[in-house]
Amino acid sequence: MICRGGIGGCGRMDQIIVVTPDVSFMHSLTFVLESGGVGVLSYDALDPAFGSLQARHVACAVVDDEAISDWQYAEDLFRSFRHPVILLMDQYCPPRDMPYARCLAKPFLGEPLLEAVHDAISGKI
Repeated sequence: MICRGGIGGCGRMDQIIVVTPDVSFMHSLTFVLESGGVGVLSYDALDPAFGSLQARHVACAVVDDEAISDWQYAEDLFRSFRHPVILLMDQYCPPRDMPYARCLAKPFLGEPLLEAVHDAISGKI
């Protein structure tokens, strides 16, 4: 597990969870999000991220599709999570019906991700 707190304290609503097993991608996502004024708690797997004490206090979760090995389990996890989930999907994979997540196609520039996160923080998704 990799957990790194960003801007703000653990209980602040401007923090989000980011889950990706790819360390380089994690660093890129963290840079974009922290540059946009969002605190980041980074994890390399779903269970430690969604099971953490901090998960109760975040504004949303950003999940890389590479972190998901069991899609049914992930859907159940997203459904039970009390905050919005933004799912980063490979644009070359067939789309999945994920009613409990907002999907963004990878690769992307930082602006669509920041827009989705700010929408989640403000309660728009």
